[in-house]
Amino acid sequence: MLAPVLATAAALLCQGQLAPPTKAEQRQAALEYYAERRAEVGFRSDIPYIQELIRRGVWEYDVGDIPVTPAENRYLRLRDRLDLGRRAYRYLRKRRDLSGGISVEDDWPRGPYLLVRVTRDAAAHAANLRRLARFPRNLRVVQVRWSERQLRRVANRIDPDLKELEAAGFELSSWGPDISTNTVEVELITKRTDHAEYFAARYGPVTTTVIATEPTRLECAEASAYRISDTGRSLVLGWGASGDAEPSHIELTEHADRVEVGIVQRLPSGGQTDDFVGYQLRVALSAPLGERAVIDAATGLRLRQRGPSPGEPPCPRARVDSPLDEQIALRREEGLPYGRAYVRRILRRRGVPFTPGEQRFLSARAELAYDQRVDAYVDRHRDEFGGSEVDGRFPGRPYLRVWFTRRVAFHRRNLERLVPVRVVRGEYTLTRLRKVEAQIQRAYYESAGFVDGWGDDGILIRQAHVDGNRVVLEVVTTRDDSGPYFRERYGGAVRTVVVGRRHECT
Repeated sequence: MLAPVLATAAALLCQGQLAPPTKAEQRQAALEYYAERRAEVGFRSDIPYIQELIRRGVWEYDVGDIPVTPAENRYLRLRDRLDLGRRAYRYLRKRRDLSGGISVEDDWPRGPYLLVRVTRDAAAHAANLRRLARFPRNLRVVQVRWSERQLRRVANRIDPDLKELEAAGFELSSWGPDISTNTVEVELITKRTDHAEYFAARYGPVTTTVIATEPTRLECAEASAYRISDTGRSLVLGWGASGDAEPSHIELTEHADRVEVGIVQRLPSGGQTDDFVGYQLRVALSAPLGERAVIDAATGLRLRQRGPSPGEPPCPRARVDSPLDEQIALRREEGLPYGRAYVRRILRRRGVPFTPGEQRFLSARAELAYDQRVDAYVDRHRDEFGGSEVDGRFPGRPYLRVWFTRRVAFHRRNLERLVPVRVVRGEYTLTRLRKVEAQIQRAYYESAGFVDGWGDDGILIRQAHVDGNRVVLEVVTTRDDSGPYFRERYGGAVRTVVVGRRHECT
């Protein structure tokens, strides 16, 4: 959608608040995340201690997102296993309006436990549940006033009243039972200060939280790119946001060497939809853009141009493959016959893209790609493993091509016992290739895609991916030295492919 620019006399809203964090800020944010996650389960969470745990190198056993001690790992493993058990659940279901909810609670270093809330006779039900529970030693029972069922009834009474509540000055964002407070938690947008008394008098066991006093708010958005008008005297900025967003205006500050633009959008103060919508806004310049850089005021980063500058030839139309072309490309990649006449005949005659024999061939390829025995083997030898890919052409037998940096014959003998395989020597481990791939991706994000210059003077990274025993790097540039440039920084692990010369048309 293209919306008009609205003038604003207020102070600039976009002032670098979305700027990417520095490496030092990233490290500090990671430490603070570890501290917060450890504190949630009662572990020691001071930063110097966390830094010592990182040096020791033991991480949480499942997701691996926090550093821990071996004893803490055992605690977390038990915590994840805690379950009341079928017999105990059946006991609660037979007694209506008894259960006030069950949760896993922490008591480090003694041990995690299941907290069962009941509405009556807590001591008697605790004794009965311990005889039935799967983890009786990790079970505690407390008495509460309201059952989950009663709280759901209260929550269900709110839904039909939404229009009446809105007329009374309350816009609800969310509501539902909260077993930790034994109430119905309501998040709302209102200017009224008597919300707690109002909802308690109307519904009973309700806890209210005001998340905003206005239904919408203005927010700075991160621009994705810009397009120049034919005259060069206006820009069209694009960005993506929730479908609930409403474009408001662009904040514009012009300098002799640059133009700073800040996109302002209006968003709901409550929840937003999960969809992603593209938006555009136009802003007029006091003079043609010329050679001036366009800077996103939200991030402080230079924006990429989409489409040609005034006076340049238009970008070539992007090729759109036909369904037949797509099927030919797929068959070529999967090792199947892909002659145009043959593929057209298959599609016409059968109505399905593959013959029964070809389908069996594809199934065999899929089994090779996800063989757990091979995954376990290469994981044990990851300091030598250089990657793998499924190869072979129909009607032959598909096989797995695997790279190892040493002991090729040894690995060939072992893997031949598992799957059809061809083991070849590689120069780089997959760990090394993934590291290079991550370094290139980081360079892309730190400079909006360009390295060693901007526009026609630089090199635009299009994508990088591991292919065979190399990182294949696709770039767009007018320069002839992109290959040597990346080899100098990442070594021979990178193979550079120039896929275009006009960055604005990518």
